[in-house]
Amino acid sequence: MEILTSKTQTPKEEWIHFITTAKAKTRLQAALRKDKKQIAAKGENIFNNFLEENGLAKNDLSIVDKILNHFGIDKKEELFYQLGSNNISLDESVKKLFKNKSQNVFMKYLKMPFGGNNKSAPVPVKPESVAAPDRKIDRKATYILRDDGKEKNYTIAPCCCPIPGDDVLGYINEDETVVVHKRSCPIAMKLKSSFGPRLVSTQWDERIDESFPATIEIKGIDGVGVLNHITKVISEDLAINIRNLSIESNDGLFTGKLGIMVHDVQDIEKLCNNIKKVKEVKSAVRVKNI
Repeated sequence: MEILTSKTQTPKEEWIHFITTAKAKTRLQAALRKDKKQIAAKGENIFNNFLEENGLAKNDLSIVDKILNHFGIDKKEELFYQLGSNNISLDESVKKLFKNKSQNVFMKYLKMPFGGNNKSAPVPVKPESVAAPDRKIDRKATYILRDDGKEKNYTIAPCCCPIPGDDVLGYINEDETVVVHKRSCPIAMKLKSSFGPRLVSTQWDERIDESFPATIEIKGIDGVGVLNHITKVISEDLAINIRNLSIESNDGLFTGKLGIMVHDVQDIEKLCNNIKKVKEVKSAVRVKNI
């Protein structure tokens, strides 16, 4: 039996399913923890730079809470990990959470000329108040997830990446934006216990035009032309756009990761069924996005 190694290969969570000894599992788990810690450290640097660039205090816990609520994440460590993994970004939607912060009380006087007898002196500017949201979401009604191609009324949670057809729920953050999680998502489970009143029942609109990223794991017996057979099946499905495809072979077996853009769960099920018709393929299943 030949063991293939690579200096660029990093441990993957799915390896745990192929390891048989307790010692190997312990070493893999330690490596995964180390890797996650490094990614989280990178995310923490991104977070701290964001605070500095936007003049926000590092020791203000309310800032962290606002950002956690915005993404529907319950722990700071998970926020750092998602930032370090590039699953989320501190974009304009996050900056808006702090743009309406009241001005410093002294700033209003800087806009007035010196000398109290100047009749042309402008009226002192009042501190801006936090803008009220345009609408309040009815927590008791089912929230319809819509996207007309120009604007959508929801945000996809990066921890579970749901797509139309998945059983989902919504988490309402402070600016009344709905963050969509799979009901089976571990973070969604925690949100249920900690932020129950912020959750809302959701339903996908049938007319959503957006395409969503998904990943399919393909396993089978390595052989001449197997990659061509798989890519032919994918290319014949006009509803699928390929993002990336990687295949590793070892000891006569192969494992492939196929990144695609799809409209809904039905697209994935159809593609998996077609791929499994290839003689050498033993399984094709949807896995967590990577």
